[in-house]
Amino acid sequence: MRCLLFLRNLLIMRRVQTASEGKLLFTLESLNDTKLLGKRISECVVPGLTLLLEGQLGAGKTTLVREICRELGWKRTCSPSFSLVNEYARARIPVAHADLYRVENADARDFGLDDYLDDGWLLIVEWPERLERADFSEVWHCLFKNHGNGTRTFSVRAAGVSARNALARLEKISE
Repeated sequence: MRCLLFLRNLLIMRRVQTASEGKLLFTLESLNDTKLLGKRISECVVPGLTLLLEGQLGAGKTTLVREICRELGWKRTCSPSFSLVNEYARARIPVAHADLYRVENADARDFGLDDYLDDGWLLIVEWPERLERADFSEVWHCLFKNHGNGTRTFSVRAAGVSARNALARLEKISE
């Protein structure tokens, strides 16, 4: 049964575009698909990378972050909606998770987000469209989009050499 579920997830998480274009697109049909994607992302991320996660409420952003952190060695995570930034310093790669849902027109410098990157952390930002000013050199622009019937797409566009290399690794392990 477990083997069949794994095979099912491999088929559902199909790519539509390739990383050589600097983009990937995945179709996700279940919570397990989102968790599997988080596991795969955790195998590809590098210190100093920023993941900007956009999508509607309930699209799967926090679920994806929880799985990435879990796979990096941090067992308990929670949404930083009220604290704005949660730190997971003892993970294999330290993670700073910012949730800007309750913020308007924020400057990344106000939260010290650049400092995390300078110190080799993985920075994950939910609701990055609320950032008025942000300059991330190694970044994945990620978008969750709901299509009804529980189907969502997750698209990733990479900017920066390390970010593109990490995206190429994600493509390779998702084949």
